Amino acid sequence: MFIFAGIASIQSLANAGMMLLGRMNVLLYLFITVLSGGPVHASDHEVPLLAKSTGTQAAPLPADTSCPASQNNYSNLLHAIQPEKGITCPVEYDFGYSNGIPSIASSSSPQCIAVPGSSSSYCVFAFPEFAQGRGFVIIASPWIAPAIESAAATFRPTVKANDHEYFYEKPLPGRGIGLISNHTFRKGDLIMAATPLLLVQEHALSELPEAERHQIQQLAIAALPLQSSEKFLDLAGHFGGNRIEDVLLTNAFSAKFGSNKEGFGIVVPEAARLNHDCRPNARFAFDTSTLSHKVHAARDIMPGEELTFSYLDDKQTYSARQEQLEAHWGFKCGCKLCSASEDLRDLSDRRLRRISVLRKTLFSFTPKNFETITPELVLELVSLYESEGLHGAMAEAYMVTSFWYCIWGDILETKKWAALASKNWLVVDLVVARSWGEKPTADEVPDSSARRLVYITLLYHWCWEAKKKSEM
Repeated sequence: MFIFAGIASIQSLANAGMMLLGRMNVLLYLFITVLSGGPVHASDHEVPLLAKSTGTQAAPLPADTSCPASQNNYSNLLHAIQPEKGITCPVEYDFGYSNGIPSIASSSSPQCIAVPGSSSSYCVFAFPEFAQGRGFVIIASPWIAPAIESAAATFRPTVKANDHEYFYEKPLPGRGIGLISNHTFRKGDLIMAATPLLLVQEHALSELPEAERHQIQQLAIAALPLQSSEKFLDLAGHFGGNRIEDVLLTNAFSAKFGSNKEGFGIVVPEAARLNHDCRPNARFAFDTSTLSHKVHAARDIMPGEELTFSYLDDKQTYSARQEQLEAHWGFKCGCKLCSASEDLRDLSDRRLRRISVLRKTLFSFTPKNFETITPELVLELVSLYESEGLHGAMAEAYMVTSFWYCIWGDILETKKWAALASKNWLVVDLVVARSWGEKPTADEVPDSSARRLVYITLLYHWCWEAKKKSEM
């Protein structure tokens, strides 16, 4: 049923600009006027923008098989065991998590299994007392043991138990068990937060033969508290074969730990209940420092609505989405977008292909593009995102638009789009702050609009009047 996740898209925009232009002086005026609630604000009700016509010829649309310009940050662990073949848009992911694995004391010595014909081995690290007895287990190389064991004994998860009055499980025709909202969630509201039960280093899946792989997975689940192991095994599987591995491959999210961004699959049973929709109403992020997986509303959600994620990059065309879903999860999507008439699907695909063309250009902050990018192009991107209903990605469109106005030296438009980016940044907390290289303490979580803008405006010191500077 499920997937992998990440939130590094906008960080990559900032990094691209910083690599090109270096670190310039901070735009103090922008800082002061934005944080003081200057004359330009994002409206409470966003109105879809219409791109202005300039008479210039639009960039040609690519073929239907074109992949999104950005990396596909959504997949499952199947690639580690069975390399993908014939997938229109290959799976790649780089989530930018740079923190070490939370360090807490394991209750016993790890159980290890050697890789045949190699000096490598993988071990099970069990933490049955974690999160008030919920526990979790890690399958990983011994070299990460210091990062796991050397920690502060006072480490505690910051996430409280979920309030299930806000949603409930329900069997759904053709969709298995889904989560139904029992509450009115406003855009950006936290829906749930939970800790994973199992974390598996991806290299363990690719390096261990099948028998050893199944053995170490069995050891891991056996090391969980009984209630947690039952919760894990109660999840659906789609691939068949070994039960534990089937649940892992079907339900795992992806995250990266450590300074070398080591890839892990993580299983969070509560979040795994959310089914797929190509235009979902929720999005998620994983905070490696608190080991918490958070789900937020991507738009307003009414009681009775099913809570949904997108299992893949929702900027892919209809055929690419269907191909990837069938290859990885064994089903064809029947969401509202995919079950629309052929004419409406074709219209959506045209918008998505145009988005792909625009992203390849607008996300590249080069002197050459400084001369060719126009406001009409960036406003077209925003309009396309809005028309396509890409609720979870609107901050990306608003942020890149703000960057270009910053490059052009337009302070009012820069502020306007930065404010919209802040308003639409649905998971603005320590996860995002750390992904930008900040090291905030617990009391520095951006929990208000003004404080969120502090973090966003830190990105702007590279771009102010960059077009003018490139002409000097």
